[in-house]
Amino acid sequence: MEGQRIIDDYLLTTFKPTQKVIHANAGFFAGLSGVKRIEVMGHSVSEVDRPYFLEVVRNIDIPRVRWKVSYFGDPTGVQKQVAAIGIPSAQSNLRSWQTSRQADRLPWRHH
Repeated sequence: MEGQRIIDDYLLTTFKPTQKVIHANAGFFAGLSGVKRIEVMGHSVSEVDRPYFLEVVRNIDIPRVRWKVSYFGDPTGVQKQVAAIGIPSAQSNLRSWQTSRQADRLPWRHH
């Protein structure tokens, strides 16, 4: 029974009430209708957060919005995740996190 309690405690502390969070922030999502650019940095666009990204996509004008997604590692997985949430490849620009970090160190960049 100790093992069951450990598993239950783990699930309680890691469970994300996704739909409740989306519902509680409905105003935020509705306010995205005028957004023209979305930048995703330091995020894997993975399955666990797909509902949030789908809600963003539902509330934007997809053909008008350009996405810039930084990734770490192999771009193939990120390309698949971006496509899975409904972002056309023509609307997205994938950029290696390492390349992004190097660009941040260029002498002409102002912070």
